[in-house]
Amino acid sequence: MRAFMRRAVRCVALALVVGAPVVIAAPARADVPTTTIELPDTAAYGQDLRATARVVDEASQPVGSGIVQFNYRTSEDMETWIPIGTPVAISSAGVAVSPPVEQADQTPLPVTSSSEYYQVQAVYNPGEPDESSIMRDLTIGRSGTSVTILPSATNVVAALSGAQPGGVLAGSIRPSGTVAFTINGQAQAPVPVDPQTGRATLAVALSAGATVTASYDGDDRYLAGATSYTRIDPVVSARIQSKSKPSKSGWYRNPVEISFSCSSPSSPSSQVVDCPVGVLLGTSGKNQTLTRIVHAADGGTATITVTGINIDRDRPKITVTGRSCRATDKLSGVKGGCRIEVDRTGRYKATATDRAGNKKVKYGYLGGTSVRH
Repeated sequence: MRAFMRRAVRCVALALVVGAPVVIAAPARADVPTTTIELPDTAAYGQDLRATARVVDEASQPVGSGIVQFNYRTSEDMETWIPIGTPVAISSAGVAVSPPVEQADQTPLPVTSSSEYYQVQAVYNPGEPDESSIMRDLTIGRSGTSVTILPSATNVVAALSGAQPGGVLAGSIRPSGTVAFTINGQAQAPVPVDPQTGRATLAVALSAGATVTASYDGDDRYLAGATSYTRIDPVVSARIQSKSKPSKSGWYRNPVEISFSCSSPSSPSSQVVDCPVGVLLGTSGKNQTLTRIVHAADGGTATITVTGINIDRDRPKITVTGRSCRATDKLSGVKGGCRIEVDRTGRYKATATDRAGNKKVKYGYLGGTSVRH
């Protein structure tokens, strides 16, 4: 460590753009490569922050071999360097990228106060004669907070998480504290946040059209955040299909398939959980009716009723008397009566069509046995 301190340089104050990557280089001796480190000067709690070290020789050409050990120390303990993961091999371009800059237990660096800071160090070939090192100051601020409302049929949940770029590391501690809910502008009792899940649950079911707002005040690691949600009942529609179009009088002569589509105007989180499956109506009947009820995850419901489905799959009946015929159809009724044609041999053809479009043809001989088609 004393050898390092002999080579370390004092950081010079520069005009910086907050949050922008900054490159700082170590002074080079004739026999020691030059190491630079790129790292923003500020980061958010739980941010996936990585330092980039570049090593070049006297001719400013990349040094394509060796390793870099990344370390950090706190302003409160300038004597102790803490490793950031294991050494990283230099690429052929002379570059090494650190693991996430975090504590040894793989939890994010704590938020710094106004007088605190960290120093991140990159040591090229530590312990070797050509060792070169550089360090960069870093401060950690609070992460933004993302608030998501997840309503159900029985309660309202406010799910809290870090907002990009903060709060994304796996070891990030979840937001804590309380969430203030209002429903249609009426304040509810504050609800504590579960430290294990980062969620606050309000045991209230939202009515249709109700608007809930969840406001989080923040804590030592996370900033305040808020969002609103309005519960709107789902929308369901039906589509009617058949092999043939309905007749002008509204009758189908083939089975009718009814399919459904559902949507949730509230938000994707309130999606319909039981959109009805399609139904095939194949039985003849007048004014058939079908009713279905759908439910959304946020407790919303919708009812759809399909009415007036007229199906007649049966052909009319024909009775021939002498040179005349009569057609009957008990369901949809006969369209245009019965027509009969008789040739010179006495063979006849009787034709009738019902209002659904079912056609019946009856052949036979006057006074003889008929042939049906």
